[in-house]
Amino acid sequence: MAIHFILIVGRNKDTVNYRKAVLESGHIPIVTDTLNLLTESKQQQDALSPCLLSRIELLILPGGGDIAPDILQDYTHQNIPNPTCFSDIDRELDLVQLAYLTYFYKKHLPVIGICKGMQLINTYFGGTLLSDMPLSAKRFHAYQQYKDNYHTCQYIPLDTYAPFPNLSLLQSLYRTNKLPETIKRAHHQ
Repeated sequence: MAIHFILIVGRNKDTVNYRKAVLESGHIPIVTDTLNLLTESKQQQDALSPCLLSRIELLILPGGGDIAPDILQDYTHQNIPNPTCFSDIDRELDLVQLAYLTYFYKKHLPVIGICKGMQLINTYFGGTLLSDMPLSAKRFHAYQQYKDNYHTCQYIPLDTYAPFPNLSLLQSLYRTNKLPETIKRAHHQ
């Protein structure tokens, strides 16, 4: 199996589980929360030795807090009726993640979005986001004191999707024996 470099754009303290999963799948996680890799890439475009960013084959945008309301509004052009419902906002990280998403998209490289990461991808492409779920839906998703909500998950073999590129890399991240039977769900958007 080939070893791949996988970029995780998030705060170091919040990416422990992601790094562990990448390492367990036999790949090398690179974690950043700055634009340094992008800056290095631009500076070394004419250099003989390739920069680290050019060796990374997959971007992971991890879960986290809410996307900053002004960024959400700028990308989706939707009116944010109640910006006070947003929590755990990290605007600086949002901008860094969007910059890497732009780079990977323009290079036609794969991106995985998990929770907030999926919301960020949706935002990037102009999709809409319900900024605060109705109370009736929140009870299924909200964090409960001392207890997360969970839902079951089912493995779907990736060979079902043969036309997509880079399946071996994705397959190595989602081995059947590595998947949990349940997944946390704690969000309000």
